[in-house]
Amino acid sequence: MLGITLFAWLVIFISLRYEQPMLRFIGWLFKPLPDRFAERLLEMLVLALSALHSMKSVRLVIRSVVLSLLQWALVGLAVYAALESIGVEISFAVAVVTLAATVLAVALPAAPGFFGTIQLAFVLALVPYGVTESDALAGSVIFHIISYGYVMISGVIALNQLGMKFGDLNRGIEQG
Repeated sequence: MLGITLFAWLVIFISLRYEQPMLRFIGWLFKPLPDRFAERLLEMLVLALSALHSMKSVRLVIRSVVLSLLQWALVGLAVYAALESIGVEISFAVAVVTLAATVLAVALPAAPGFFGTIQLAFVLALVPYGVTESDALAGSVIFHIISYGYVMISGVIALNQLGMKFGDLNRGIEQG
């Protein structure tokens, strides 16, 4: 994973530093593809690169990395706390492994709310560390409730701050 991450950072760095030559090179790679498809892929790549322009600032990259690490640490702490709350003693490193498994699992197509997916990820990640399936499942349910509770409360607060109501969301969907 570290190798893939470092390779991705290298590609992003080169792409941002040498944007036009990189786009020409990728355009050349797309030559065998149908013109319309190749053009669409190139447009999407240009949009992706423009979204990454903030990464040209070392200060912003450092802030992003620090905030990302802080977020991972806090969510890892939530995994740890969920398991501790039912008497399962694990190390923080195992909590982070469980979090990583959960992140990978929710990246796959799943049921709305990732019900079942998160539970399976917890079981698959924790059983090799000696946690029983039932304890892993119980911890995953607590983690899921904590996560969903946080998202729901944050959403209600955001709607309130925007002066919106739940009905406004439905009207937006119907008009969309």
